[in-house]
Amino acid sequence: MLDITIQDLDLITSPSLLANGDIFHFQDLSDSYTDKVAALSAIAEFILRQKSIPSVGSEIVTDSATQTLTNKKLTSPKINSDTTITANGADINKLSGMTSTTAELNKLSGMTSTTAELNKLHGVTASTAEFNKLSGMTSTTDELNKLSGMTSTTAELNKLSGMTSTTDELNKLHGVTASTTEINILDGASITTAELNKLHGVTASTAEFNYLTGVTSSIQTQINEIANQTQGVTNIIYHYSPGVISGVISQIINEATLRAEYGINSSYRVDPDSISVSVYKLESNRWYLLPPASSTGGSWEGIIFFTTTTAGPASQTVLNSIDVALSSSESYRIVVYYKVLALAGV
Repeated sequence: MLDITIQDLDLITSPSLLANGDIFHFQDLSDSYTDKVAALSAIAEFILRQKSIPSVGSEIVTDSATQTLTNKKLTSPKINSDTTITANGADINKLSGMTSTTAELNKLSGMTSTTAELNKLHGVTASTAEFNKLSGMTSTTDELNKLSGMTSTTAELNKLSGMTSTTDELNKLHGVTASTTEINILDGASITTAELNKLHGVTASTAEFNYLTGVTSSIQTQINEIANQTQGVTNIIYHYSPGVISGVISQIINEATLRAEYGINSSYRVDPDSISVSVYKLESNRWYLLPPASSTGGSWEGIIFFTTTTAGPASQTVLNSIDVALSSSESYRIVVYYKVLALAGV
């Protein structure tokens, strides 16, 4: 090989003119400046501190240059802080398309709601103001469900304000078809349920009810008095029976009881001279007329006696009561026929 100087060699100015098999001459400082040659690939590897250069790509990543990295995986990176990022690509991809601001994301700070609970907001169109109406609400889901299908307005619901009625009391309105005006007729009424129930089954018209205008006493009593006056009270023979009597040893029938049966007023009294009393006894499902009895026979059963008193300005003798002796172990029927007399001067 001819002796030449470095300045006589061709100068290579482009990496495209180099190949991995090219060699370079140098003196090895660690080997007493011994002349040696080295392959270009070994020199490149030494310069990169034994790091390999990939076969694709156009740039080596630097620590400060603006570069676009493709297909790179960062393991435990730190960005602008000493905190290691633990999110993976899938986690970060969830932010794709997100338009929320930092302030909006901060609203999630401290939130303990689950995904299922947040999903309940799906489709909700209520505003913040509308949600704030729930502030302080203690109603349960079951209680809120009672509003399902409700069409009442706020004004209609406000009518319940201050109401103390119970469910049972409100249920009494079930089926009511009366209008507000008709219900207001009860305003101030002091009538009781029992008194209202007396109208149950009444078919009389308003005009027929108005016939009672001015009535101040029992209608039946007035009718009886009219009938008695028409027919002649003292000429009628009256009949009275207290029904079946058992379990007692005597039955007392007062004079006033006999008159009350026909609505005869106190200006008349039972005439003791008109009394006829019959006593029937039940034996073997048949009623037998007891014969007249006397205390001298040893048995008091069926004995009838009466007492008298005086009444009216003329002190007329009138009936006081009738007393019939019975046996407590038997059943009886007592039938009384009588007439009345008019008290003089009444």
